[in-house]
Amino acid sequence: PSDSGVNLNYASAVPTCLKDAVAAEHYRRAKRLSSDETQCQRSNAKIDDLLMRNCYPPFATEKAKFAAVNKKIDKEQRQKKWGGVKLKLPFLNEATDRQVRRILRREGVGVTIVYDHPQTLADRLTTSAFARPTCAVTAKRTAEAATRR
Repeated sequence: PSDSGVNLNYASAVPTCLKDAVAAEHYRRAKRLSSDETQCQRSNAKIDDLLMRNCYPPFATEKAKFAAVNKKIDKEQRQKKWGGVKLKLPFLNEATDRQVRRILRREGVGVTIVYDHPQTLADRLTTSAFARPTCAVTAKRTAEAATRR
C-alpha cells in the first residue's frame, strides 16, 4: 500500500497529524491505482489489516478513509490560501503540537507547520565526515561553469 514500504506505528513518537496523513495516503493510493471497485475494496481491506497490525484505532482508520475521499483542498489552493508560509519547529510531543496548532488557528495565522527532528546518534555516526561529501555531478557542473568564463 505504501510507496516506500515503511509504515508508522500509531504508538510511535510522531505527530498524530502525520500518522493520519500517512493512513489517508494509503487509501488515496489504493483508490488511484485500483482498476475497478472490487479491487479497490480488496486494497482497502488489506490497508485496514495493515493499520490494525500497526495499532491504529478504528476511529483513526475511519477518519483516514473519510479524508481520502473528501480531500477538497489541493496543493495549489493551500499555497494560495496560506501564501506558502512555513514555520519550522522542533517536534517535542503531542500536547505541545496540539497547543501550537490551536493557538495558530485561534489567532488566524496562516502558516504550514514543518517539524524538524533533532540529530540522533545514528545520524551522527553515519555522517561522521569532517566535511559533507560533494556530489560528483554538482562538482562537475561547477567546474564546467568555471571553465566557460
